[in-house]
Amino acid sequence: MSIFKKITYNIKHNKKDKPILNKYEEDEFQEATECYICGKEFEENNKVREHDHLSGKYRGAACQSCNTKEGKTTKLIPVFFHNGSNYDFHFLIEELMKHEDEYNKVKLLSKNSENYISIDYGSYNRKLRFLDSYRFMLKGLSDIAKSMDDFPILEKRVFR
Repeated sequence: MSIFKKITYNIKHNKKDKPILNKYEEDEFQEATECYICGKEFEENNKVREHDHLSGKYRGAACQSCNTKEGKTTKLIPVFFHNGSNYDFHFLIEELMKHEDEYNKVKLLSKNSENYISIDYGSYNRKLRFLDSYRFMLKGLSDIAKSMDDFPILEKRVFR
C-alpha cells in the first residue's frame, strides 16, 4: 500500500498514532501554559500534543478545540505544470485514473474536453491540486527562469 493511501486510510478510519516526542519536546509540552495556535491559557485537562499526521513531527502544545480544527482543515498541495492544460494534463489524468480508489478521487475542472483548468487528486482532506502555471504567467518558461536571480523556495526543506 502506498504511503499516500495508507495515510488516507488511517485518517478515514480515525486511526491515530500518538506522536513520539524527544526529551526537549516533552519538556516544552509539560511547561507550556498557553496554546501555540490561539494563545489562550490552557484549562484543566485541555492540553494536547499537536502534531503533523503525515510526518509525525510535534508542532506544539495546543488546546483541544484548536487541535480538532487543525485536523479537520483540508491540506492542499499545489503542483504546477507549465502549459499543462494544453498537453501534459491529458497524460496525468490517464495515470491518476488508474490509481483512483474509494479514498482517492480525481476531480477535473475544465474549459472544454481538451483544455483543463485544474485537476484534484486525493481524499476529502488531503489533496494534490495540479494547476497550469502558464495561466498565471504570460511569459515563456525560459524567460521566467532568466528573470529570477535565485530560487529561495528550493532552498527550504519541506520535511525535516
